[in-house]
Amino acid sequence: MSFILRRLCEALADVYYIGVRIFGGSDATKRDGDLLREFEEKVAIYNALVQVAQRYGDVPVGTGSI
Repeated sequence: MSFILRRLCEALADVYYIGVRIFGGSDATKRDGDLLREFEEKVAIYNALVQVAQRYGDVPVGTGSI
């Protein structure tokens, strides 16, 4: 597995983890601004890595972005 794909998988796991922390369960108090900003940052990192992977031909163009 290429370095880009490995990092892409790790970035998606980061998005999933923070998403569960924010949106999991019924406790709306977890949805604070810091966690939401962190979620947006993780999504931006993931999307940037998707673009890099697409440029290298590791991910088909038009797929993968959140």
